[in-house]
Amino acid sequence: MIERNIKEVVTKTFMPTFTQQATAMHQDLARDLRSEIHNMKKELIGWQNDTLRSHEENVFFFFFLFLFFFWIQQLIVLRL
Repeated sequence: MIERNIKEVVTKTFMPTFTQQATAMHQDLARDLRSEIHNMKKELIGWQNDTLRSHEENVFFFFFLFLFFFWIQQLIVLRL
């Protein structure tokens, strides 16, 4: 008799509460993971943009440096 009452209390009280808490915990965990993944994507995109911008600046710098030396070389050749 006592065993049946304990089983009934556990089944009617504990199990629904545990299930609700587990479901809420899983939803919170999934939301946090989605948020972290989104933040990582934003950081990676920002890092890529910074890297590309730096690369473009280097390309332009060396291009103008090349033009400058080419111009100097032409001046030297023309004066000789």
